[in-house]
Amino acid sequence: MATLVAASRRRLWYLAAVAALVPPCSAVLRYPDGAFESRYPLHIDECALPGKGLSFQSLACLGRLRQHLLEDADCNRVICDNIDSSTPVEVYANETDWAPFKNLCGHLQELFLAVFDLGVKLVGEVPTHEDVNELFVLSKVFKSSQGVSPPDLHQAPVYANTTRAVLRRHAQQVLDILGEVQSETLSAERLLEAAAALARRLQLLIENVSVTLLLNFHLAQLDHNGRVAGRNLVHELYGDVDSIRVVFHEIPGKRWDALTHLLDVLGVSKQPVVMAEVGVEAANTSQRLLERNPLLSYIGVDPYINNDELFHDVIDRLSLFQDSGRFVLYRSTSMNASLDVADGSLDMVFLDARHDFQAVVDDVAAWKPKVRVGGILSGHDFSWMFPTVAMAVYKETFDSPERVVHLAPDGVWQSPQLISSRVYQRRLGSRAELAGGYICETVEDQRHCHNMGNTAVAVASSETTVRWQENVVFCSSGRVAVDQTLVREARNHHTYGWRRTAAPHMLRCGVLRCFGVSETCKEGLDSSPSDRRLLESEQHESFPASL
Repeated sequence: MATLVAASRRRLWYLAAVAALVPPCSAVLRYPDGAFESRYPLHIDECALPGKGLSFQSLACLGRLRQHLLEDADCNRVICDNIDSSTPVEVYANETDWAPFKNLCGHLQELFLAVFDLGVKLVGEVPTHEDVNELFVLSKVFKSSQGVSPPDLHQAPVYANTTRAVLRRHAQQVLDILGEVQSETLSAERLLEAAAALARRLQLLIENVSVTLLLNFHLAQLDHNGRVAGRNLVHELYGDVDSIRVVFHEIPGKRWDALTHLLDVLGVSKQPVVMAEVGVEAANTSQRLLERNPLLSYIGVDPYINNDELFHDVIDRLSLFQDSGRFVLYRSTSMNASLDVADGSLDMVFLDARHDFQAVVDDVAAWKPKVRVGGILSGHDFSWMFPTVAMAVYKETFDSPERVVHLAPDGVWQSPQLISSRVYQRRLGSRAELAGGYICETVEDQRHCHNMGNTAVAVASSETTVRWQENVVFCSSGRVAVDQTLVREARNHHTYGWRRTAAPHMLRCGVLRCFGVSETCKEGLDSSPSDRRLLESEQHESFPASL
């Protein structure tokens, strides 16, 4: 009886702590967000006592964590087109879209809270059969919700991904989380970890649906206006939208978290990386990235028009990085600053300056050449608050060889610079099309040419055409093969004379390097860091399949 009373008192203390927290009007899609990470706690392990794990003393901390996770999972914060408020999703979406979304989002929010509370209940306790059964019932109720597997509807055109396809993907991820926790021994720690994973999945669902509705709504409106005028305005202004894919990368958190992930792809933990941010403002992003990455060098650009106070505040806060030579701030416009940066000198650019349509187009045109091949052009505010940014980025995608809109949470967009903007690229015939093959012909020496299907990567001279055929790359009149049985034939027939490189599965002829497509090729990366980063970034497991 004494144990039951003690457990009941602890439960009441936890519930009182939760009730005392007044939820602010905020969510993951929050503006402004400079203080996003100032909340404490944000992770389960922050509530554990050193050397003791979770205990009775952790309950108040867990109550605050529950509230913080709930703040970032507001199902009403999907259409964030205003700093202080959000327009109801029903205004911009058909009932066939918003009804299953609200159903899934609401059920997932209830599931996350119930699993979290069950975990708190078991802190310091031994799970019983009733606890296992409670988790089973929670899982069963979620599986039966209408938003878990809504079928696609084919009446309306789709320009990004269907809302229902997005719902199905995230629902499956939830079912996987539930399946894992039910297959393991029940404990407070495991339940709380699962609850945190469910909360992150809920955040990703909200952001994924937000950008999906954004593209589909604005392009559908343009399509409708064109039909009234008897024209195909979507095709006139953008192009063949059927050739564009939209990929949502599941990187939880804010823009600095997405950029940290991209910097990791670029190898910032092992080698120096140089990036530029156009539109520094309060340096919320730049300060975090510089603090997290000791090998990162940073160019900041912002005119700070009529804002001397903020300019000097940023200089003061980042003076340590400026003194060490890792940070330089141009008080200049985007266009003027771009003239002082050499082409191909940057590993990454992050555009967050003016947000009108033409300004975004101009920024992309000015800064894209500054990014080296294998680097990343990225930006912010692909969002309902700035639909002009979204449509400008979407339009620019038609000029990229990959033709993929890469998106991440917090309105981050990215465009891997897989080939030089000066490289002319055209696709091969139907057989190569299936493998993603390309014909790549350079117009300048030492320009990278890269296909989108792991078929071939090459650095070619201005006099060489690189062609793909099955598992062999042809270099000029000679044959380069990753199959060692063809090495002798390649040496005998090529006029330049082949020689082996340090990598066992690659050959070099003159200034031309060709990489084959077999699995063995991946073992022999070229000595060039940029080539290695390019191949590694393609195989990065943190980027999930597109929705």
